[in-house]
Amino acid sequence: MPVYQYKAISRDGKTRTGTRESGSRGEIALALKEEGLFVTDVRPLTGDNVASRDFLPKWLAGRRLKAVTVATRQLATLLKTGVSLIRALDIVAEQSETEHLRHVFSDLRERVSKGETLADAMSAHPEYFDDLYANMIRAAEASGEMDRVLGMLADFTGKRNHLRNKVISAMIYPAVLALMGTGVVFILLFFVVNKMKDLFEKQGTNLPFATEVLLAVSEFTRQWWWVMLLCVLSLVLGFIWFKRTPRGKYAVDSAVIRIPIIGDVIRKQAIMRFAMTFHALLGSGMSVTDSLLILKRVMQNSLMREAMETIYERIVEGTDISTPLQKTGMFPPMVGHMIAVGEESGQMEEVLTGISEAYKDEVETSLDRLTSLIEPTMIVGMAVVIGFVVMAVMQPIIEMSNLV
Repeated sequence: MPVYQYKAISRDGKTRTGTRESGSRGEIALALKEEGLFVTDVRPLTGDNVASRDFLPKWLAGRRLKAVTVATRQLATLLKTGVSLIRALDIVAEQSETEHLRHVFSDLRERVSKGETLADAMSAHPEYFDDLYANMIRAAEASGEMDRVLGMLADFTGKRNHLRNKVISAMIYPAVLALMGTGVVFILLFFVVNKMKDLFEKQGTNLPFATEVLLAVSEFTRQWWWVMLLCVLSLVLGFIWFKRTPRGKYAVDSAVIRIPIIGDVIRKQAIMRFAMTFHALLGSGMSVTDSLLILKRVMQNSLMREAMETIYERIVEGTDISTPLQKTGMFPPMVGHMIAVGEESGQMEEVLTGISEAYKDEVETSLDRLTSLIEPTMIVGMAVVIGFVVMAVMQPIIEMSNLV
Protein backbone atom coordinates (compact mmCIF):
# COMPACT_ATOMS: atom_id res chain seq x y z
CA MET A 1 0.00 0.00 0.00
CA PRO A 2 1.19 3.58 -0.65
CA VAL A 3 2.76 5.52 2.20
CA TYR A 4 1.44 9.02 2.89
CA GLN A 5 2.80 11.88 4.97
CA TYR A 6 0.18 14.01 6.70
CA LYS A 7 -0.19 17.21 8.70
CA ALA A 8 -3.21 17.74 10.92
CA ILE A 9 -4.49 19.91 13.79
CA SER A 10 -5.85 18.32 16.95
CA ARG A 11 -8.83 19.61 18.95
CA ASP A 12 -6.51 21.38 21.38
CA GLY A 13 -4.91 23.30 18.50
CA LYS A 14 -1.63 21.37 18.33
CA THR A 15 -0.07 20.43 14.98
CA ARG A 16 0.40 16.72 14.39
CA THR A 17 2.55 15.17 11.66
CA GLY A 18 3.25 11.58 10.73
CA THR A 19 3.13 8.87 8.09
CA ARG A 20 0.62 6.10 7.40
CA GLU A 21 -0.05 3.41 4.83
CA SER A 22 -3.39 3.62 3.10
CA GLY A 23 -5.08 2.97 -0.20
CA SER A 24 -5.76 6.65 -0.94
CA ARG A 25 -5.59 10.15 0.46
CA GLY A 26 -9.31 10.04 1.18
CA GLU A 27 -8.93 7.00 3.43
CA ILE A 28 -6.13 8.77 5.35
CA ALA A 29 -8.26 11.91 5.80
CA LEU A 30 -11.29 9.89 6.93
CA ALA A 31 -9.27 7.84 9.43
CA LEU A 32 -7.67 10.96 10.92
CA LYS A 33 -11.04 12.72 11.11
CA GLU A 34 -12.44 9.81 13.13
CA GLU A 35 -9.52 10.32 15.53
CA GLY A 36 -10.50 13.95 16.05
CA LEU A 37 -7.86 15.49 13.80
CA PHE A 38 -8.43 18.18 11.17
CA VAL A 39 -6.28 17.30 8.17
CA THR A 40 -4.40 20.16 6.49
CA ASP A 41 -2.11 18.27 4.12
CA VAL A 42 -1.70 14.70 2.80
CA ARG A 43 0.90 13.78 0.22
CA PRO A 44 2.48 10.53 -1.05
CA LEU A 45 5.81 9.74 0.58
CA THR A 46 8.09 9.49 -2.47
CA GLY A 47 11.85 9.33 -2.78
CA ASP A 48 12.35 13.11 -2.55
CA ASN A 49 10.42 13.78 0.66
CA VAL A 50 11.53 10.51 2.25
CA ALA A 51 15.15 11.60 1.85
CA SER A 52 14.40 15.01 3.34
CA ARG A 53 13.26 13.36 6.56
CA ASP A 54 16.58 11.67 7.20
CA PHE A 55 18.27 13.74 9.90
CA LEU A 56 20.99 11.20 10.71
CA PRO A 57 24.30 13.08 10.88
CA LYS A 58 27.00 12.10 8.42
CA TRP A 59 29.31 11.06 11.25
CA LEU A 60 26.68 8.44 12.20
CA ALA A 61 26.54 7.09 8.66
CA GLY A 62 27.90 3.77 9.90
CA ARG A 63 24.56 3.10 11.55
CA ARG A 64 22.81 3.66 8.22
CA LEU A 65 25.31 1.42 6.43
CA LYS A 66 24.72 -1.33 8.97
CA ALA A 67 20.95 -1.08 8.48
CA VAL A 68 21.37 -1.30 4.70
CA THR A 69 23.62 -4.36 5.10
CA VAL A 70 21.01 -6.15 7.21
CA ALA A 71 18.17 -5.22 4.85
CA THR A 72 20.19 -6.32 1.80
CA ARG A 73 20.94 -9.67 3.40
CA GLN A 74 17.26 -10.17 4.20
CA LEU A 75 16.22 -9.25 0.67
CA ALA A 76 18.77 -11.68 -0.82
CA THR A 77 17.54 -14.52 1.42
CA LEU A 78 13.89 -13.91 0.55
CA LEU A 79 14.53 -13.81 -3.20
CA LYS A 80 16.64 -16.98 -2.98
CA THR A 81 13.72 -18.84 -1.38
CA GLY A 82 11.43 -17.89 -4.27
CA VAL A 83 9.56 -14.90 -2.78
CA SER A 84 8.58 -12.29 -5.38
CA LEU A 85 10.48 -8.99 -5.38
CA ILE A 86 7.46 -6.89 -4.39
CA ARG A 87 6.56 -9.24 -1.55
CA ALA A 88 10.20 -9.35 -0.42
CA LEU A 89 10.37 -5.54 -0.31
CA ASP A 90 7.15 -5.51 1.70
CA ILE A 91 8.57 -7.99 4.24
CA VAL A 92 11.85 -6.08 4.58
CA ALA A 93 9.90 -2.85 5.10
CA GLU A 94 7.88 -4.44 7.91
CA GLN A 95 10.95 -5.57 9.86
CA SER A 96 13.31 -2.68 9.11
CA GLU A 97 15.41 -1.47 12.04
CA THR A 98 14.35 2.19 11.75
CA GLU A 99 11.17 3.99 10.82
CA HIS A 100 12.90 5.90 8.06
CA LEU A 101 14.29 2.75 6.45
CA ARG A 102 10.80 1.23 6.62
CA HIS A 103 9.45 4.18 4.64
CA VAL A 104 12.31 3.86 2.15
CA PHE A 105 11.54 0.20 1.42
CA SER A 106 7.81 0.95 1.27
CA ASP A 107 8.59 3.55 -1.37
CA LEU A 108 10.76 1.03 -3.26
CA ARG A 109 7.88 -1.44 -3.22
CA GLU A 110 5.45 1.15 -4.59
CA ARG A 111 7.81 2.25 -7.35
CA VAL A 112 8.55 -1.33 -8.42
CA SER A 113 4.83 -2.23 -8.39
CA LYS A 114 4.22 0.71 -10.75
CA GLY A 115 6.75 -0.61 -13.27
CA GLU A 116 10.03 1.01 -12.24
CA THR A 117 13.14 -1.10 -12.07
CA LEU A 118 14.58 -1.70 -8.61
CA ALA A 119 17.78 0.12 -9.60
CA ASP A 120 15.87 3.23 -10.67
CA ALA A 121 13.79 3.12 -7.49
CA MET A 122 16.94 2.88 -5.36
CA SER A 123 18.51 5.80 -7.22
CA ALA A 124 15.77 7.98 -5.68
CA HIS A 125 17.30 7.27 -2.25
CA PRO A 126 21.03 8.12 -2.62
CA GLU A 127 21.40 8.54 1.14
CA TYR A 128 20.96 4.77 1.43
CA PHE A 129 21.87 3.40 -2.01
CA ASP A 130 24.84 5.05 -3.72
CA ASP A 131 25.85 4.81 -7.39
CA LEU A 132 27.77 1.61 -6.78
CA TYR A 133 24.77 -0.10 -5.17
CA ALA A 134 22.26 1.05 -7.79
CA ASN A 135 24.48 0.08 -10.73
CA MET A 136 25.16 -3.38 -9.32
CA ILE A 137 21.40 -3.88 -8.94
CA ARG A 138 20.94 -2.70 -12.54
CA ALA A 139 23.48 -5.28 -13.72
CA ALA A 140 21.75 -7.96 -11.61
CA GLU A 141 18.39 -7.13 -13.20
CA ALA A 142 19.95 -7.52 -16.65
CA SER A 143 21.60 -10.86 -15.78
CA GLY A 144 18.71 -12.29 -13.74
CA GLU A 145 20.95 -13.06 -10.76
CA MET A 146 19.39 -10.69 -8.27
CA ASP A 147 19.70 -12.92 -5.20
CA ARG A 148 23.42 -13.64 -5.83
CA VAL A 149 24.29 -9.98 -6.43
CA LEU A 150 22.34 -8.91 -3.35
CA GLY A 151 24.33 -11.44 -1.35
CA MET A 152 27.55 -9.95 -2.74
CA LEU A 153 26.32 -6.46 -1.90
CA ALA A 154 25.57 -7.51 1.67
CA ASP A 155 29.08 -8.94 2.02
CA PHE A 156 30.60 -5.83 0.47
CA THR A 157 28.71 -3.33 2.62
CA GLY A 158 29.39 -5.44 5.71
CA LYS A 159 33.15 -5.41 5.07
CA ARG A 160 33.08 -1.68 4.34
CA ASN A 161 31.21 -1.00 7.57
CA HIS A 162 33.62 -3.21 9.52
CA LEU A 163 36.60 -1.26 8.21
CA ARG A 164 34.91 2.05 8.94
CA ASN A 165 34.20 1.00 12.51
CA LYS A 166 37.80 -0.18 12.86
CA VAL A 167 39.12 3.23 11.82
CA ILE A 168 36.70 5.07 14.13
CA SER A 169 37.58 2.81 17.06
CA ALA A 170 41.28 3.43 16.48
CA MET A 171 40.76 7.20 16.61
CA ILE A 172 38.34 7.44 19.56
CA TYR A 173 40.87 6.98 22.37
CA PRO A 174 43.44 9.49 21.00
CA ALA A 175 40.65 12.01 20.37
CA VAL A 176 39.27 11.65 23.92
CA LEU A 177 42.78 11.86 25.33
CA ALA A 178 43.51 15.05 23.39
CA LEU A 179 40.22 16.63 24.45
CA MET A 180 40.76 15.82 28.12
CA GLY A 181 44.37 17.03 28.01
CA THR A 182 43.36 20.32 26.43
CA GLY A 183 40.62 20.75 29.04
CA VAL A 184 43.04 20.13 31.92
CA VAL A 185 45.55 22.67 30.56
CA PHE A 186 42.85 25.34 30.13
CA ILE A 187 41.54 24.75 33.66
CA LEU A 188 45.06 25.18 35.02
CA LEU A 189 45.61 28.36 33.01
CA PHE A 190 42.22 29.91 33.83
CA PHE A 191 41.87 29.10 37.52
CA VAL A 192 44.91 27.61 39.23
CA VAL A 193 47.59 29.84 37.71
CA ASN A 194 45.43 32.95 38.10
CA LYS A 195 45.10 32.39 41.87
CA MET A 196 48.80 31.74 42.21
CA LYS A 197 49.48 34.98 40.37
CA ASP A 198 47.93 37.02 43.20
CA LEU A 199 50.11 35.20 45.74
CA PHE A 200 53.29 35.86 43.77
CA GLU A 201 52.47 39.57 43.36
CA LYS A 202 51.94 39.98 47.12
CA GLN A 203 55.36 38.46 47.84
CA GLY A 204 57.06 40.84 45.41
CA THR A 205 59.91 38.40 44.73
CA ASN A 206 61.66 37.84 41.43
CA LEU A 207 59.98 34.97 39.61
CA PRO A 208 61.75 32.22 37.68
CA PHE A 209 61.66 32.49 33.89
CA ALA A 210 59.34 29.47 33.53
CA THR A 211 56.84 31.05 35.95
CA GLU A 212 56.88 34.36 34.07
CA VAL A 213 56.23 32.54 30.79
CA LEU A 214 53.35 30.60 32.37
CA LEU A 215 51.79 33.76 33.82
CA ALA A 216 52.06 35.52 30.48
CA VAL A 217 50.39 32.60 28.68
CA SER A 218 47.67 32.47 31.34
CA GLU A 219 46.98 36.20 31.08
CA PHE A 220 46.88 36.09 27.29
CA THR A 221 44.53 33.07 27.34
CA ARG A 222 42.15 34.68 29.84
CA GLN A 223 41.96 37.96 27.90
CA TRP A 224 41.93 36.67 24.36
CA TRP A 225 40.30 33.24 24.63
CA TRP A 226 37.47 34.34 22.37
CA VAL A 227 39.94 35.41 19.68
CA MET A 228 41.68 32.04 19.94
CA LEU A 229 38.32 30.27 19.68
CA LEU A 230 37.35 32.31 16.61
CA CYS A 231 40.70 31.57 14.99
CA VAL A 232 40.31 27.84 15.59
CA LEU A 233 36.74 27.86 14.25
CA SER A 234 37.81 29.90 11.23
CA LEU A 235 40.63 27.50 10.47
CA VAL A 236 38.36 24.46 10.83
CA LEU A 237 35.58 25.93 8.68
CA GLY A 238 38.09 27.19 6.13
CA PHE A 239 39.68 23.75 5.92
CA ILE A 240 36.27 22.08 5.49
CA TRP A 241 35.32 24.53 2.72
CA PHE A 242 38.70 24.10 1.00
CA LYS A 243 38.49 20.31 1.14
CA ARG A 244 35.02 20.33 -0.41
CA THR A 245 36.38 21.96 -3.56
CA PRO A 246 37.86 19.56 -6.16
CA ARG A 247 41.21 21.33 -6.09
CA GLY A 248 41.28 21.47 -2.31
CA LYS A 249 40.38 17.80 -1.87
CA TYR A 250 43.10 16.79 -4.30
CA ALA A 251 45.65 18.95 -2.45
CA VAL A 252 44.64 17.54 0.96
CA ASP A 253 44.66 13.93 -0.27
CA SER A 254 48.07 14.47 -1.86
CA ALA A 255 49.47 15.96 1.35
CA VAL A 256 47.99 13.34 3.67
CA ILE A 257 49.29 10.41 1.66
CA ARG A 258 52.85 11.76 2.07
CA ILE A 259 52.64 11.77 5.87
CA PRO A 260 54.78 8.98 7.34
CA ILE A 261 52.81 6.00 8.70
CA ILE A 262 49.42 7.74 8.26
CA GLY A 263 49.90 8.06 4.51
CA ASP A 264 50.77 4.37 4.27
CA VAL A 265 47.52 3.45 6.04
CA ILE A 266 45.50 5.74 3.73
CA ARG A 267 47.11 4.21 0.64
CA LYS A 268 46.49 0.64 1.79
CA GLN A 269 42.89 1.47 2.64
CA ALA A 270 42.35 2.97 -0.83
CA ILE A 271 43.84 -0.12 -2.52
CA MET A 272 41.68 -2.42 -0.41
CA ARG A 273 38.57 -0.39 -1.27
CA PHE A 274 39.51 -0.51 -4.96
CA ALA A 275 39.91 -4.29 -4.93
CA MET A 276 36.69 -4.88 -2.97
CA THR A 277 34.63 -2.59 -5.19
CA PHE A 278 36.13 -3.81 -8.47
CA HIS A 279 35.45 -7.42 -7.43
CA ALA A 280 31.85 -6.62 -6.51
CA LEU A 281 31.20 -4.85 -9.81
CA LEU A 282 32.73 -7.61 -11.94
CA GLY A 283 30.86 -10.20 -9.90
CA SER A 284 27.56 -8.49 -10.67
CA GLY A 285 28.14 -9.01 -14.40
CA MET A 286 29.51 -5.60 -15.40
CA SER A 287 32.25 -5.17 -17.97
CA VAL A 288 35.68 -3.87 -16.99
CA THR A 289 35.12 -0.49 -18.64
CA ASP A 290 31.72 0.03 -16.99
CA SER A 291 33.20 -1.01 -13.65
CA LEU A 292 36.01 1.53 -13.98
CA LEU A 293 33.51 4.27 -14.81
CA ILE A 294 31.68 3.55 -11.57
CA LEU A 295 34.95 3.25 -9.64
CA LYS A 296 35.84 6.78 -10.75
CA ARG A 297 32.69 8.08 -9.08
CA VAL A 298 32.76 6.09 -5.85
CA MET A 299 36.46 6.24 -4.95
CA GLN A 300 36.81 8.66 -2.01
CA ASN A 301 40.53 9.36 -2.47
CA SER A 302 41.22 11.92 -5.23
CA LEU A 303 44.51 10.27 -6.21
CA MET A 304 42.81 6.91 -6.60
CA ARG A 305 40.03 8.54 -8.61
CA GLU A 306 42.64 10.07 -10.90
CA ALA A 307 44.29 6.65 -11.24
CA MET A 308 40.94 5.12 -12.28
CA GLU A 309 40.57 7.82 -14.93
CA THR A 310 44.02 7.03 -16.32
CA ILE A 311 43.42 3.28 -16.35
CA TYR A 312 40.05 3.73 -18.06
CA GLU A 313 41.53 5.91 -20.81
CA ARG A 314 44.34 3.41 -21.48
CA ILE A 315 41.89 0.47 -21.60
CA VAL A 316 39.68 2.32 -24.11
CA GLU A 317 42.82 2.76 -26.24
CA GLY A 318 43.31 -1.02 -26.20
CA THR A 319 45.86 -1.72 -23.48
CA ASP A 320 45.54 -4.10 -20.54
CA ILE A 321 44.73 -3.15 -16.93
CA SER A 322 47.99 -3.96 -15.19
CA THR A 323 50.30 -1.75 -17.29
CA PRO A 324 48.61 1.63 -16.67
CA LEU A 325 47.78 0.53 -13.12
CA GLN A 326 51.47 0.15 -12.27
CA LYS A 327 52.30 3.53 -13.86
CA THR A 328 49.82 5.48 -11.72
CA GLY A 329 52.10 5.35 -8.68
CA MET A 330 49.23 4.48 -6.34
CA PHE A 331 49.73 0.72 -6.48
CA PRO A 332 52.79 -1.26 -5.36
CA PRO A 333 54.40 -3.60 -7.95
CA MET A 334 52.90 -6.67 -6.28
CA VAL A 335 49.34 -5.51 -6.99
CA GLY A 336 50.18 -4.80 -10.62
CA HIS A 337 51.69 -8.27 -11.09
CA MET A 338 48.71 -9.94 -9.42
CA ILE A 339 46.29 -8.06 -11.72
CA ALA A 340 48.38 -9.15 -14.72
CA VAL A 341 48.15 -12.77 -13.59
CA GLY A 342 44.39 -12.40 -13.16
CA GLU A 343 44.03 -11.04 -16.70
CA GLU A 344 46.13 -13.81 -18.21
CA SER A 345 44.40 -16.61 -16.32
CA GLY A 346 40.87 -15.23 -16.54
CA GLN A 347 40.56 -15.30 -12.75
CA MET A 348 40.38 -11.57 -12.09
CA GLU A 349 37.67 -11.87 -9.43
CA GLU A 350 39.68 -14.38 -7.42
CA VAL A 351 42.79 -12.21 -7.65
CA LEU A 352 40.88 -9.13 -6.52
CA THR A 353 39.50 -11.10 -3.58
CA GLY A 354 43.03 -12.07 -2.60
CA ILE A 355 44.22 -8.45 -2.86
CA SER A 356 41.33 -7.10 -0.77
CA GLU A 357 41.80 -9.73 1.95
CA ALA A 358 45.55 -9.19 2.10
CA TYR A 359 45.22 -5.42 2.34
CA LYS A 360 42.39 -5.71 4.84
CA ASP A 361 44.77 -7.51 7.20
CA GLU A 362 47.50 -4.95 6.50
CA VAL A 363 45.17 -2.02 7.16
CA GLU A 364 44.01 -3.48 10.47
CA THR A 365 47.60 -4.20 11.51
CA SER A 366 48.71 -0.70 10.50
CA LEU A 367 45.82 0.86 12.43
CA ASP A 368 46.79 -1.08 15.55
CA ARG A 369 50.40 0.08 15.17
CA LEU A 370 49.33 3.66 14.56
CA THR A 371 47.12 3.63 17.64
CA SER A 372 49.87 2.11 19.78
CA LEU A 373 52.20 4.88 18.55
CA ILE A 374 49.78 7.79 18.99
CA GLU A 375 48.68 6.91 22.51
CA PRO A 376 52.10 7.02 24.25
CA THR A 377 53.12 10.05 22.19
CA MET A 378 50.08 11.99 23.35
CA ILE A 379 50.53 10.84 26.95
CA VAL A 380 54.15 11.98 26.94
CA GLY A 381 53.15 15.31 25.34
CA MET A 382 50.46 15.90 27.97
CA ALA A 383 52.88 14.93 30.73
CA VAL A 384 55.43 17.46 29.46
CA VAL A 385 52.87 20.30 29.30
CA ILE A 386 51.30 19.56 32.68
CA GLY A 387 54.74 18.96 34.18
CA PHE A 388 55.87 22.37 32.96
CA VAL A 389 52.81 24.02 34.52
CA VAL A 390 53.38 22.24 37.85
CA MET A 391 57.09 23.10 37.85
CA ALA A 392 56.43 26.76 37.00
CA VAL A 393 53.91 27.00 39.87
CA MET A 394 55.87 25.06 42.47
CA GLN A 395 59.33 26.52 41.84
CA PRO A 396 58.63 30.02 43.28
CA ILE A 397 56.64 28.48 46.17
CA ILE A 398 59.65 26.32 47.10
CA GLU A 399 61.98 29.33 46.84
CA MET A 400 59.71 31.40 49.10
CA SER A 401 59.55 28.60 51.68
CA ASN A 402 63.35 28.42 51.71
CA LEU A 403 63.59 32.16 52.35
CA VAL A 404 61.31 31.80 55.31
